[in-house]
Amino acid sequence: MRLLAEYNNLTFAIVEDKPEVGFYLYIYDKQNICIRDYVQETEQMAKEFAFEEFSVPLNSWTVDYSAMCCFCGDSLPFEKTVQLTIIVDKDTGESQTIFSHKQCLDKVLHRAIVRHPDLLNH
Repeated sequence: MRLLAEYNNLTFAIVEDKPEVGFYLYIYDKQNICIRDYVQETEQMAKEFAFEEFSVPLNSWTVDYSAMCCFCGDSLPFEKTVQLTIIVDKDTGESQTIFSHKQCLDKVLHRAIVRHPDLLNH
């Protein structure tokens, strides 16, 4: 889940990271390219930072339950995503989760890779 706000021809998104990290505030331009990101301790602090720095009204935030496919870039409902977790550092356990359409994952996986039955129904 993420929070979205549109203001002054920009899109603002607040996304929660691990509890010890906090909440990221991402800023996207008209072409949906991330032009800035900031980290805050709480969701409320991220909203207040967006208000103080960019005048984003506090009541303009909405909940977005969609994700972006890491392969094709299209949006898809969160409940239809395949979640891929990448272990970045085995020692620390740092990871990143990305999302995909079933059919996009199927296209990029080598044919010799056995697929879970749920991935075959797309």
